[in-house]
Amino acid sequence: MKKIHRFITEYQKTKDILKITNLAFIHQIKDVLKMKIGENCIIIGSDQKEIMSTIKNIQKQYIELEINKIEQNKKIKDQNIENKNVTLYMAILKKENFELVVQKASEIGITKIVPIITDRTVKTGLRYDRLEKIAREASELSGRNSVTIIDEIKSFKNAIQSDTNETKIIFDITGSKIYLIDKETKTKKLKPKSISLYIGPEGGFTDQELKLAKDLPAEVGNNFQIVSLGNLTLRAETASIIASYLAIQS
Repeated sequence: MKKIHRFITEYQKTKDILKITNLAFIHQIKDVLKMKIGENCIIIGSDQKEIMSTIKNIQKQYIELEINKIEQNKKIKDQNIENKNVTLYMAILKKENFELVVQKASEIGITKIVPIITDRTVKTGLRYDRLEKIAREASELSGRNSVTIIDEIKSFKNAIQSDTNETKIIFDITGSKIYLIDKETKTKKLKPKSISLYIGPEGGFTDQELKLAKDLPAEVGNNFQIVSLGNLTLRAETASIIASYLAIQS
């Protein structure tokens, strides 16, 4: 069975025809995948509905597709992935390591990634165009109906002070062990729809940063949990992937 390519992009819809002017999409179709007129693909817009389409016209400035069928992605809907708001606050790492985090977190289903600068952060620059491209392609590849958002850089202090999610978890080896499944009832522990995950740089968060989160006044949102992923010391990108998967699947 031939693979059907999926694309998350905006479009103009007229009767049974989609017109797409996104140049990145056109480049992907023409130059990367070298798709031809008559080939099928799936288009997903902001409403997250899947449009089964056939390419009818390929031009330099636009591509037209004929609509065959419109439906919801039942697999994604049943798993409730797109309805769970999970934000990954990730300390900026070296280029290839941070890009790996963006790729894998997007595949897993993270809603948004917020790059943060911590006391031990070394690198502070990011190429947003490249990161957004990685996030889009990873989201499409994994079968999602939305793209992970790459937010603006924040300091650790600003991040924790502006975080409004229900559950906020800072991962640090000094924290208590995290159990997402209750051993007695066998039920999931992380039930809120909005979760924040904080992953530090190589070397982790400083004691001062952990204290800052613990000492936040109640009106700001002093409900941070400091937990450990286990007894082993993990690289930051490894910890981010594991934490993201646990949060999405919980």
